[in-house]
Amino acid sequence: MPTALIVLAALSMMVTSLEAQDLRPPADDLVLWLRADAGVQRQGDPVVLWEDQSGRGHDATSEAATAPTWVEEAIAGQPAVRFDGLQTSMTIPHHGELNAGEAFTAFCVFRYHDGFRIAQKKDRSGGLTPDAWFIAPHAGLGVGGRYSSASMAARGEPAALTTVFDAAKHSLSVYRAGKLVDELTGLEPQQPNTDPIRLGKRDLPGGTEGHFEGDLCELLLYRTALPDDARKQVEQYLLAKYSIEAPVEPTLTITRVIPGHHEVRVDWLRPEKAEGIADLRYTLAVKLREEPWDSAATVTVPGDQTSACMTGLWNHADYSLRITAHSQDAEEPLATSADRLVSPAEVPGVVVDYLHKDDTAYADAGQYVGSPTIARMDDGTLVTAHDLFGAGTNNLTRVFGSSDDGETWTHLSDVRHAFWGKLFTHRGELYLLACSRGGGDMLLHHSPDGGATWEAPVTVAAGTYHKAPVPVIEHAGKLWTCVELWKGGWPAGFEAVCLSVPVDADLTDPTNWTVSAPLPYDTAWLPEGWEIPESKQGFLEGNAVVDPQGRMLNILRYHVAPHYRKAMVLGIAEDGTSLSFDRVIDFYGGMTKFTIRRHPETKRYWSLVNRVTRPGSCGMRNVLSLVYSDDLDHWTLVRDILRDDRLFAPQYTGFQYVDWLFDGDDIIVASRT
Repeated sequence: MPTALIVLAALSMMVTSLEAQDLRPPADDLVLWLRADAGVQRQGDPVVLWEDQSGRGHDATSEAATAPTWVEEAIAGQPAVRFDGLQTSMTIPHHGELNAGEAFTAFCVFRYHDGFRIAQKKDRSGGLTPDAWFIAPHAGLGVGGRYSSASMAARGEPAALTTVFDAAKHSLSVYRAGKLVDELTGLEPQQPNTDPIRLGKRDLPGGTEGHFEGDLCELLLYRTALPDDARKQVEQYLLAKYSIEAPVEPTLTITRVIPGHHEVRVDWLRPEKAEGIADLRYTLAVKLREEPWDSAATVTVPGDQTSACMTGLWNHADYSLRITAHSQDAEEPLATSADRLVSPAEVPGVVVDYLHKDDTAYADAGQYVGSPTIARMDDGTLVTAHDLFGAGTNNLTRVFGSSDDGETWTHLSDVRHAFWGKLFTHRGELYLLACSRGGGDMLLHHSPDGGATWEAPVTVAAGTYHKAPVPVIEHAGKLWTCVELWKGGWPAGFEAVCLSVPVDADLTDPTNWTVSAPLPYDTAWLPEGWEIPESKQGFLEGNAVVDPQGRMLNILRYHVAPHYRKAMVLGIAEDGTSLSFDRVIDFYGGMTKFTIRRHPETKRYWSLVNRVTRPGSCGMRNVLSLVYSDDLDHWTLVRDILRDDRLFAPQYTGFQYVDWLFDGDDIIVASRT
């Protein structure tokens, strides 16, 4: 029996009320208006047609196999079109007025769980071309290759994004819930294209299509840069309709959220407003993420403390938390932090820092913790750091210190223009060698006080560089380390580079550094009998290592899936100006980042590697193994240090990108876990 066609055209009482208050969006220059409470036609559950309410006729349609569904109550009781993040999408045919051109304003109300494309007008593209535009949960409107990196919406939370593009002013302004969160300059008009708009994905055959998983409630596009009064009129309509509140600017800064077994510890900075208040108290409030704040449990600590711990939590449950500063007599808090997220769990080792996957505290920089690195100062203080990557600028490194051999940690500083960095010490001074951003200049940062403050960085090498927290070693009167020049593409786009500087030179003088000629990967180096497409071969994240004969080598991660137990060895010229192919060696965990160090007394080489125990999962990182070698060619497995053998561990568990040091009779490790 055929399924009946259902037309959803009724408007809610709330919308009628809003329109009666003249909050209805202005009609001038409106070229697309999709709203889930009007014009949605379904064939059973699948949405087959979403009628444009602007009157311009730009309806969205879908194929039966990839149609999204309609849900009656999504945000504040309002309906939405739901995309599954796997294959659902809709298409709006091309029309010239749907190009961003010289000016464009986009409004979008949604709730997302995964994916990175709500809409895109440019097929067969990642969206970063002069003739493309896209709308993303983490960017608002991206136009002509430029997009915001500071407007990320929290997963699972209702969001209202506005983006105003004005080529005459060369600007792109992004608003979240009516509040300006980012502004870009230097933009040019979007060049025209004749492609359709895809809703719920980008159309990139053979690549990552970025399917949107979540609810799309309303989408409005104007072919002009709306003035503030018109923009605010649309925002008032949307915010009232979907009960979305503007974000509150925090007045208290949380520096660390640290999950533990059935607990969370929170560190923060004393706010300026709290100075001189004798009866100062801080309260940590924690609640299940979906529950209201009046259900929160609280812990109160005296004003001379800036850390608190909440126990009795459920492991693996999602919690929201906040800190307030208050005095006994004041009715309102003196200062309040942003709301943060945490999921308690039992974790091996000591947690230095943590970021919940949906936490937007560092949305301008990134979404995930990466690139762990560790160093020890001459006075015994440990310093560790990591960057943040994902949606964002990818140029922030967070630095922490420990004076008790890593038992406890304190946030020291945040360093901008530092990504993929390596901490190292030289003659009692602390340095951070990092890229200015993902694929940026190679910068050297110097701290005169053990990581608390940092001087302006110097550019060691300009270009599109890539690196990892690999060793900086001393040999033959020089410091040596290895990086890559990134020409685009992965893994085939990396070229090996060696950096060196005399040990008695001023490291902060770029003229003292030698930058080798880059060495591209050559497919002729592929072991005989292996058949791997050229675009799937490559090397990266090389280690500077001195071999038993005193020669400088660069030993790199060798990406040649489905093979997983090889490493690439390059020779480095004595003057550091060039590299050359040497050999391919057997090496546990050669498909993922590793660090090789030579023990100063025994001269034996050691490494911690992500050993592959399931041949079909050559990129797995759920096993961390200790290996050693006396000659760099023959490696012996000592034992697994950390291991998770659960069925789905290769997809969900990682003891990875580890950086480590010899520490007396021990090894001390920083891991992205």
